[in-house]
Amino acid sequence: MEGDMIFSEGDASTELYMLLKGEVEIQIKIAPQLAEITVCVVKPNDVFGEFAFVDPKPRSASARCTKKSTLGIIKREYFEELTGKFPNIGLSFYKSLVRLLSEKLRKMNTYLRETFIRSVGLEI
Repeated sequence: MEGDMIFSEGDASTELYMLLKGEVEIQIKIAPQLAEITVCVVKPNDVFGEFAFVDPKPRSASARCTKKSTLGIIKREYFEELTGKFPNIGLSFYKSLVRLLSEKLRKMNTYLRETFIRSVGLEI
């Protein structure tokens, strides 16, 4: 439902999500005294939560529904069981995941570069 939290920054999790319908905001807390900021808006057919899927560390961001949403969820333990039986599925999936993470990292690098340039008073 609109306003529902899917997960919170700091949560332990092993799930990857695909947004089938609706909209989700990915938010991070910059400092305890500040409100969370939205770093990404997830649209249908996008995946999110990929860090916790491949890494056992706590969630690095929060996810909140901004519209009534339908999600697909892949639990790492079930995925590992499936790829144990069908390794080609795992290979294909992880190739796609690496491309997705590379794209997100490139966007973040651009954002950081532009933010830094503005912070020192230069124009882009």
